[in-house]
Amino acid sequence: MIWITHILTLWLGLAALASAQSTSNEPLVFLNHFFIVVDQTTYQDIQDSEYLKRTFAVTESRTTTGNDASYSGFYIYGENTYFEFLTKSLRPWQSAIILSGDNGGSLENIRDSQLPQLEISSRPITREFEGRQVPWFFTAENLDYPGYSQFDIGIMEYHPQYLFQYYPEEQPQSRGVSRKEVLARYASIMDISQSDRLFKDVIGITVTVTSSERAALLEFFKLLGFAVTSEGDYDVLTGNEFELKVTSIPNSMSRIIEVRMQLDGDHTEEMTLQFGTDSILHISEDGRAVWSF
Repeated sequence: MIWITHILTLWLGLAALASAQSTSNEPLVFLNHFFIVVDQTTYQDIQDSEYLKRTFAVTESRTTTGNDASYSGFYIYGENTYFEFLTKSLRPWQSAIILSGDNGGSLENIRDSQLPQLEISSRPITREFEGRQVPWFFTAENLDYPGYSQFDIGIMEYHPQYLFQYYPEEQPQSRGVSRKEVLARYASIMDISQSDRLFKDVIGITVTVTSSERAALLEFFKLLGFAVTSEGDYDVLTGNEFELKVTSIPNSMSRIIEVRMQLDGDHTEEMTLQFGTDSILHISEDGRAVWSF
């Protein structure tokens, strides 16, 4: 979904802030989802793939209308994480990673223990259901991440009334805010069992960004409690079963270039699928998949 609000920029004085605050040893956020804007040919190939829809994952083509925007996309749902492909944008190959907590009050906890400069939206983003707008999620706001960047970062928290008001007759019938509960609801709406599909979760993403964006990303994720190591030309940020690799490719736009996924290892077979000219999904027999862009 496109809700690029250009949040959470880390300015030059952020290092001083980091040393002055008490940071939790454990990240309070998880990967919620990511999105990528692809060209029309790639989008059409992905949307038309019977393998993706019938074997790989719980999927959905939908148009979302909320109080912030209206947009259409193709969605691939896992157990705790999901991702979306969009195509109509002024910035092709624009992409973003969105983080969230799994409990109510996660944004406040992040602000109080890790990022005291966060500003939490008082009004939630909504989405339409049966002719009315239901509360969907809150966002965290701060100084802008570089506005010229094709790549963005965000933090969100589901509204406690969301599952109670959005298809309330479907399972799970709860007021929960966890990623798993929300994605189980989406699968229920699609009338598809997650156990019948290969895709489980996104476990890693690689991005290329400029040197200044790279420094900001590293500082930001360190403040969130992610461990930082080096691996050749990559900085590797690890926390809560998610790994973000950051590199800088000369003359390349800032964007997501690779996604690593965990599959149902009991039912995978080696194969490679291509969508458009720049998108390749490779599935391994060991229960892993890599989607490159």
